[in-house]
This record gives sequence, C-alpha cells and structure tokens, in this order.
Amino acid sequence: MKLYFLRHAIAVQRGTPGYDDDSFRPLTDMGKKKLHLVCEGLHHLEPDWDVIITSPYLRAKETGKIVAQYFNLTHRVREHKSLTPQTKTEDLNQYLKTLLPLRSILLVGHEPALSRHISNYVFGSEYGHIQMKKSGMACVEFSENVDIGLGTLEWLMSPSQMQRLGRKRK
Repeated sequence: MKLYFLRHAIAVQRGTPGYDDDSFRPLTDMGKKKLHLVCEGLHHLEPDWDVIITSPYLRAKETGKIVAQYFNLTHRVREHKSLTPQTKTEDLNQYLKTLLPLRSILLVGHEPALSRHISNYVFGSEYGHIQMKKSGMACVEFSENVDIGLGTLEWLMSPSQMQRLGRKRK
C-alpha cells in the first residue's frame, strides 16, 4: 500500500480581505499554473491512485480536482475532514482503515498536518522533521498494514523537483 501526500498549491494569502474564513481561500492563478507543471512531473512517475482524498478546505479541493482532471480520475475524488490542518494522524489512520484494501491513495491537505502525518507513519512520532512545500509531494509505502511507525518514506520532492521531472519527460 502506498500513501501519496500532496500539499495544496499556492493559495490566496491568509488575511486577504474577503477571505475571513481560512477554509474558503482559493488557489491563485500562479498556484494553478505551477500545479499543472507538477502534474507533468507526476505523470513521469505513472501514478495509479485508487482514490484521491482531499481536505474539505477549498484550496485542497481545487488542488485535488486539478490533479484528478489531469489524470482523468475525477470519479475517484472524495473529501474528508481528517485532512484539515490540525487533524491528528490517529484520526486519519482510522479513516484510512475504512477504505482498505486499496493499493494507492493520494491525500491532498495542509501543513502542518501533512508533515506530522508523514513523520508519524515513518518514525512513529510527530517529531521527525519533514517540510512540505506548496505542491510538494511525498510517498510512504507500507508492506502490510497502514499504521503509525510502519511506513517507509520512498521519496519526498519539492515542486521544483517535480517540474524538472516533467521537463525530462518531454
């Protein structure tokens, strides 16, 4: 089983007038453009997600939708509260167990939660230092059960690394 973690793309700045509720901040045009370039790099990795799960926050939903459209997987997108910024890994883990058995899941969310989830899955503690840039990705593989401390970090890439992969593909 593989879990792919994708941080949402660049969104409207926190505190921007008209976006008092953080959950309604949309992606910027630049964020969408960079995410498309990241998708070109992802294509090189030949993803085959059984499901794409996004946070219910607008910027994560938009990110998931763009990725799903790029890979013709719009029918596989769901949203769940276990991917909001402050969610505990235990909550995410409980939700994921309701989805099994699957081979591959893309999780689209926020910092600091994504780094905390990766750290918990790989190190068994939230104190490992992982940094997810906007539109950055990581892949954690599990040999059997998806559970805290049982994952292996396969890779972690910044958006610029993903974009370089896309350029190599052309």
